[in-house]
Amino acid sequence: MDILIDSIQAIFGVWMLTLTSVLILVSMIFGFVVHRLKVRAQGYESIFADAFLHSVTSPFYLILIAIWTHHTLLVLPESLQSMLPGYDQIVGAFLSVTFAISFMMLFNNYLSSIQQKILEIEHNKTFPNAGAWLTACKLGRLVSIIAFAMVTLNMFDVPIGQLLAPTAVGALALSFASKDVLSNVFGGLMVMCDRPFVVGDYVSIRAGEEGTVRTIGWRTTEIQLQNGRILYVPNGVLATTMVTNYSEKSHWFVQKEFGLRYKDIDQAKKIASEIEDWVVKHQLANRRRVHFAKVYQLSDSAVVIRVRVYLKNTIKTKDWYQFNEDLIYQVSNVVKENQADFAFPTRTIYNDA
Repeated sequence: MDILIDSIQAIFGVWMLTLTSVLILVSMIFGFVVHRLKVRAQGYESIFADAFLHSVTSPFYLILIAIWTHHTLLVLPESLQSMLPGYDQIVGAFLSVTFAISFMMLFNNYLSSIQQKILEIEHNKTFPNAGAWLTACKLGRLVSIIAFAMVTLNMFDVPIGQLLAPTAVGALALSFASKDVLSNVFGGLMVMCDRPFVVGDYVSIRAGEEGTVRTIGWRTTEIQLQNGRILYVPNGVLATTMVTNYSEKSHWFVQKEFGLRYKDIDQAKKIASEIEDWVVKHQLANRRRVHFAKVYQLSDSAVVIRVRVYLKNTIKTKDWYQFNEDLIYQVSNVVKENQADFAFPTRTIYNDA
């Protein structure tokens, strides 16, 4: 009984009461800060920030409890210490193991939260590269568990080398047996890091094989061809072949030529000037480039006007087609407003009789 009373007095001494008060205060401040950050993160709609805030709470409180428990073990009387087998080893490794567990929990909770949010988004709309993200989250959790096991075994002086030797031989044999699969996985990693294209880009892989990128996975990339069929390209092929990305450009370029009748040659310069003025003021025109509409040449049956326009590099393919349509109708309207008309091949027959 006396030993128990002495233990209680030791545990709840002035130092432990102070430490307990500080840890409670820190936990309250932490809870308040995390709550405020969660409120602010809702306006940004970032799944990564929101996932981190939801995953950091449990590991942080676990660390606070571990700190309190560690100091409690340090102030235990020697009579109780002698009753616990391996007391010094437990105290020495307690914080290290707890911190390792906390970081593993943080990492795993973070990846699990991202995975859950992606699945929720996929119910209503498409999330870019959802399959690759889900696979990465699963692999990340597996790697974290393996790393935690190795760190924990090393803390308790377990010979990791002897355990890994058979595993290394098996991994070597497995790598030879699945070299094509590994080639595709590393190819997918290169595609995601180098980003030669993203989901939605129009690309060409080989002659006659071009379409829109649907998904980028760890093993294959899906491309929807023009005929609607789906082409599954191994990522190992993408890492070793040339890929043309038609959607990624430094600028978009439009050049059109149209011909006026020779009888309208006097109005040609005015028509070209009005078209150029419309092009320069267009909202999609790239302000850093020079645009023009000029009388270009005299062909066999027409006075040719050439229009050249550079569009912003931020537009999409649909915007490019829309500009072409707007330009054609604008040219038609300007020509009609100037009492002119477009030329077409004609033949004049002179009768001298």
